[in-house]
Amino acid sequence: MKKNIFCLILVGLFIVGCSRLIKIQTYDFDINETVTKEQVKDAILTGCENRHWIAKEKDENTISAKLLTHGANEVYVDIVYDTSSYKIKYVNSVNLNATKDKIHKAYAKWITYLYKSINAELFKIN
Repeated sequence: MKKNIFCLILVGLFIVGCSRLIKIQTYDFDINETVTKEQVKDAILTGCENRHWIAKEKDENTISAKLLTHGANEVYVDIVYDTSSYKIKYVNSVNLNATKDKIHKAYAKWITYLYKSINAELFKIN
């Protein structure tokens, strides 16, 4: 009996550990430096370019960015910003098994690279 329970627990942990889908979330970041809105916009655009995201200004507070990967995956995000913070919001994707609230775990890796690049550009300002 104990052996069967142990096997079920192991199988359950294996299935959870191999899951390729994660929850889609909005990534929020505070800006601790004193910066202008133009400097934030430039830092976002440069950070996107450094990580091979194609970015363009959508409106005065939003930059739309897309990433095209080698494996024919596509990710689309909006980056909403002001002088004190920015948010990376999921918009759409192609070939990432996205559902209403889940997406392939590679998305989190690409977003992590993106926000680290943006933060590095913001850090250079002061």
